Amino acid sequence: MFATYLLPLGGGTLIGLAPSMMLLYNGRIAEVSGILSGLFARRPQDGYWRVCSILGLLVGGGLFFVTTSSASRLEAPIPMVMIDVAGFLVGYGCRLGNGCTSGQGVCGMG
Repeated sequence: MFATYLLPLGGGTLIGLAPSMMLLYNGRIAEVSGILSGLFARRPQDGYWRVCSILGLLVGGGLFFVTTSSASRLEAPIPMVMIDVAGFLVGYGCRLGNGCTSGQGVCGMG
């Protein structure tokens, strides 16, 4: 019962702490589409932290996939290709509108 409250509390704390630390130490809002698009802007001084941020997201998702049981994973009722295309379109639309759901949602609400 104790772990039932501990895991969401820890996850929520990390979700709030990560963008706060990025703003404090880097002076930038943690928006994933901005970080990813900045990789292609050809500014070598920005490349290292951007690559580390994207790799951290991928490694974290991979660790979750490897460490959780198959019973706790959600199965998508539509093909994964459609989900990938939809995710790309959302990311492109966010960049086009100069915002990002991660950056505006997490950092904007705080």
